[in-house]
Amino acid sequence: KLEFDSVDITQVTISKSRKTSKGTMMLARNPVTIISATKI
Repeated sequence: KLEFDSVDITQVTISKSRKTSKGTMMLARNPVTIISATKI
């Protein structure tokens, strides 16, 4: 309906480390979604 030629969606999730008694734990943060498109 919107006549896009190509659509690309990329999602990136950043994790922050936290030291624990047994090693390192990775805590996920909010994901970032990047949407790009080319209109005809």
